[in-house]
Amino acid sequence: MESSRNETSNILFTMIKIGAILIILDAVFRLGLVIFIGSVAYSSGFASGIGISISGSLGIVVVFLTILMVLGIVFGLLILSQTRKVMENPKDTIHSIYVLVLALLAFIVGGGFVVGSLMVIVCIALIMASSTSVSDIFSPLIGKRICPNCGLVSAGSANFCPSCGRKFQ
Repeated sequence: MESSRNETSNILFTMIKIGAILIILDAVFRLGLVIFIGSVAYSSGFASGIGISISGSLGIVVVFLTILMVLGIVFGLLILSQTRKVMENPKDTIHSIYVLVLALLAFIVGGGFVVGSLMVIVCIALIMASSTSVSDIFSPLIGKRICPNCGLVSAGSANFCPSCGRKFQ
């Protein structure tokens, strides 16, 4: 059972790394396109021929898209570096949440980062779900009785609910 869990974790961590690499590659590709199209538009005079100068609207768009693509690269690199920390201790939810937030930001910032971001989000969610066992969730309730009438949690030795008086079965 433990080797199966380790194998599943290794697959999930590999998928996170692939997702982060997809985010980075997509951002680099789009950054190249933005720079290429911006330079072609500037050098060909096409942009100025339709009334847009590179220093005007097109320049703002190129700068904005460049910033978004650089953010995509940064998010991908941060996901890769944080994945190592999540691998070392899957129960450490701080790093898992950090990777999840980075993936969500990459999803929001870059339209083309969708596949990589979704891979990371799904894998982190699965890791977080698998690192929390059912006994961790219900351990405060072990040896307790829950009243079916009012929902009060009382000692396991109680025969009646101290709140509403209903008899436990």
